[in-house]
Amino acid sequence: IGLIEDLSKIATLKGAKAGDGLHRLGGKAGHLGASLYARVALGLDGAAAGAAPEVNLESEMKRAKLVRELVQAGLLSAAHDVSEGGALCAAAELALSSGVGVMLKPHAFDTLGEAFGEDQGHYLLAIPDENFDAVRKLASRAGYTLGFMGTFGGDEIRASEMVHRDGGSNPPEERTAFAVPLATLRAAHEGWLPGYMRGDA
Repeated sequence: IGLIEDLSKIATLKGAKAGDGLHRLGGKAGHLGASLYARVALGLDGAAAGAAPEVNLESEMKRAKLVRELVQAGLLSAAHDVSEGGALCAAAELALSSGVGVMLKPHAFDTLGEAFGEDQGHYLLAIPDENFDAVRKLASRAGYTLGFMGTFGGDEIRASEMVHRDGGSNPPEERTAFAVPLATLRAAHEGWLPGYMRGDA
């Protein structure tokens, strides 16, 4: 529990706007041990699910301090820590809370670990274009870089990928890897408890 001295200087899940960039602070994740992915997608439990990620309190506090500074400076539209479900779930939560979709760039997630890893001290930031340089400079001063992941807009979570055709003799083309409407995500996210209470399978 903490005291917020100025309620006009906060960043929640709900503030992302169309045109904002989605950026990762904390490097690419990769730790799937004891993760939601290990438990749900792989069906692992207990020791079989692996060990939880290592926690570095000094690094955690340093990154959290930077995020607080960015929020207090009014440079972010929204911010979210990467926790259960990893960065892909965090991006979906930002989109759902803000009511705006996000287009993930090619190679935003090259591995399952990058998409669903639950490494400590990672954040997703929604940054208006006009604030990006200021955010980048403050992050660089603290010893961090920002990883661009995509752009907010539309009404779905969409990821694209680059594919080679004709045996790779032509330049790669961008195509949709997956697209999920926010309405579909919202129904799954908000509808499970009423369904459970009704006894739905």
